[in-house]
Amino acid sequence: MTTPVEAWFEKAYIKGATHKLQSQGFLLKGTHREPDRVTAKQVVWRIAGRGEAVEMAETIEAAQPMNAGRETVEGTLKDYQAADWIRHPDINKMSENEQQIVQQTAAWALGRKFDRINFDEYDSGVPADAEHDIGDGTTDITLMDVMQGEAEIMGQGGAGLELFCPVPSLWMKQLMLYEQFSSSDYNGPDYPLARMTVRKKWGFVTYFQAPNEMFTFNSGVSATAWKTATWAQTYMWAKSCSGFATNYEMQSRITWENRFTSYFANNWMPGCAKVIMPEGFRRLKFKFNAALVDPHAPV
Repeated sequence: MTTPVEAWFEKAYIKGATHKLQSQGFLLKGTHREPDRVTAKQVVWRIAGRGEAVEMAETIEAAQPMNAGRETVEGTLKDYQAADWIRHPDINKMSENEQQIVQQTAAWALGRKFDRINFDEYDSGVPADAEHDIGDGTTDITLMDVMQGEAEIMGQGGAGLELFCPVPSLWMKQLMLYEQFSSSDYNGPDYPLARMTVRKKWGFVTYFQAPNEMFTFNSGVSATAWKTATWAQTYMWAKSCSGFATNYEMQSRITWENRFTSYFANNWMPGCAKVIMPEGFRRLKFKFNAALVDPHAPV
């Protein structure tokens, strides 16, 4: 028989899980555009087309309409779940800190999943071609590469855009070897993002360090794929071109399962990631697991 747990226990669990969701995983929070409409599981982002001004006639006549486009990009929310058993004898033996560790597990799993579904969308939604790709996985990332990505996005008329680029720690260290990147003299204003504790605002782009498992490697997508990888890929994007939607915060339910003499902790949350405009993305593909290169060393 399933019965609700004591109110104090569930309340403490939800509080702990919600807090940990914000502090572990969900690294991309704040880097996307929210949807314009959410109806049940369907989410919609609106795109206003480009218009062109024309010379005004000197005589009285009908104005020439711009016929600027009015498009939409749609996505479907999917539910994601992280659940586990907490044996009753374990509860009796656990200290308060140990109970928090159990609570963290599900929240962290959801946080990491939400970061990954964004990259899954980018991998499939950003065309693999010369227009969107920088690097082919055979060279080390350089300052010129990230500058090219920024210039290509901003060159389309990106004044005032917020640009973001998560990178593996190895790439962040490689970029930090460039004085122009590491020196505070070249920093721009920072954006208050949720978990970007290792970050650098350079030019119009906020670069931030993310765990290896977030990225796609030539050896696949998994928590350990980076160990045997020779190249990795990430993305640089404009916030207005990347969409993420959810229609409610993480839900947590704990019930006492008498048949199993255990608590069952269930956590779920909907999410939808969408490439709204591929032209606002650049795919960066460079060497991985290679030795750092000193850009100032004599050739």
